[in-house]
Amino acid sequence: MLKMLKASVAALALTTGLTGAAVAQETIKLTFVSGYAPSFTWPRAFQEYFGPEVNRRLAEDGNTYQIEWNYAHSGTIAKPGGEMDAVETGLGDLGVVIAPLHVDQVPLYNIAYVTPFSSVDIHFLQETYQQIYEEFSDAFDADWAAVNQVALTATGPLPDYWLISTRKVEKVDDLKGMKIAAIGPNLRWVAPIGAVGVNAPASEWYQQINTGIVEGAIAWADVAGAQKLCEPAKFAVDASIGGVVAHVLTVNLDRWNSLPDQVREVMREVAPDYARYQADLAVKGRDRGTSFCVEEMGLEITKMDPDQRVAWANGLPPLAREWADEMDASGRPGSAILDRYMEMLRQAEQPIARDWDAN
Repeated sequence: MLKMLKASVAALALTTGLTGAAVAQETIKLTFVSGYAPSFTWPRAFQEYFGPEVNRRLAEDGNTYQIEWNYAHSGTIAKPGGEMDAVETGLGDLGVVIAPLHVDQVPLYNIAYVTPFSSVDIHFLQETYQQIYEEFSDAFDADWAAVNQVALTATGPLPDYWLISTRKVEKVDDLKGMKIAAIGPNLRWVAPIGAVGVNAPASEWYQQINTGIVEGAIAWADVAGAQKLCEPAKFAVDASIGGVVAHVLTVNLDRWNSLPDQVREVMREVAPDYARYQADLAVKGRDRGTSFCVEEMGLEITKMDPDQRVAWANGLPPLAREWADEMDASGRPGSAILDRYMEMLRQAEQPIARDWDAN
């Protein structure tokens, strides 16, 4: 009888302890916003990795907090390009901001677009950007604080750019007079060498190429396959223009300050791993898009001669020096960031076509 009583008391104590632990756990509701569908690597990586991984580590770290995630992608809350405003105003708690669309507010991320023809190693670029951020965090953080946000990490949506076109391009001179669709900063890669840049979002490229409005686009393999650009455009030139890391995972600053220290610490820990996960998806997307375009659509890819690649880079204005001077004039450490960035590229023996910090 005594043994039965002890067993009952032990069972009751165990049950009470478990119930107490369950009650003690706090559920925090957070909304992630993206104007893009999960078919794009940055919202997909958040939904597949960041959200679940934060909860997994929180469970390992005492099981005190758990996040209830609302994945508001595909324009549910913010249209493409509207993520910054949505996070700033609190419509969303977290989001991936496409920094090149907001160069007035967060111009330091534009270094990717003013140093083309430098690296096609997206994983190396991810690590480089993280180190640049850590070394110049005061400047980056000040820009984000001005728009009521805190940055966790920068991600890279693509390892390399192609020029996809309706006619074969082998030399820089072949681009003269061609109408090329591009987004924002990419226009400065084609206009100075004699092409006509047409500012248009990726969603419009297929129609513009198919109807003859443009003869090509500065695209990347993943989007070329997903948007079937290689159906109306049967040629691509691979000039190793390079990858970019300019999609930034941010949190509303007010919401960030309200979160428990444990949650913020875990999010900081997961962020670099999220960037690497997203880079893995970008590489897979490149390979998938290339395979689809070549094997199913008959795309012909031409590798540009190294001398022509250098000629293309040298045919552009001093993009990086102009950017650095503008940043310096605004009180930001533009020249210091540019010098450090190019130093890291050289140390890693990246295929730099032009010394952007020199001219």
